[in-house]
Amino acid sequence: MRLTSRSFETDLELDDIVYVARPSLGAAGSFKFKVQDFIQSAGELIDQWIYVMGGMMLEVQPGSAVIAIGIPPVPVTIPASGNLSTAKALVAATNVATFSLRKNGVEFGTMGFLAAGTAGAFTIGSDTAFNGSSDYLTVHNPASPDPTLALMGFSIWGRR
Repeated sequence: MRLTSRSFETDLELDDIVYVARPSLGAAGSFKFKVQDFIQSAGELIDQWIYVMGGMMLEVQPGSAVIAIGIPPVPVTIPASGNLSTAKALVAATNVATFSLRKNGVEFGTMGFLAAGTAGAFTIGSDTAFNGSSDYLTVHNPASPDPTLALMGFSIWGRR
């Protein structure tokens, strides 16, 4: 690992110990750490998953009805692949049921249930970023709702 600043440049090894001194904070502002511990801690912050929104539908809703709305409180990206989002229905769908996932009213993906299915699957075309302030996420019922799909819940996840 190469550490560079305006005042110095050095190569660091994993077992090296780095001392940080903050004179303005006195002894409480100074600490030491191993480079490998810093790399591990920084790595834990990368691709942190965050719960973006959850919702449920207890009974069949009208066609195209908004069944959930959420505004992520921090910037988050709902990824196209490797998504941790899940959905489950306790009463199975009779037909294929496809719910629209929308960012600010524009579809970016779907949540679907197969006929006789109780496990939902998510399809997201591309990574979709929400700004953490004004962007909002809605889930819309199919235009022709399934007559039996009910007691359904879902959780949508994204990366910080």
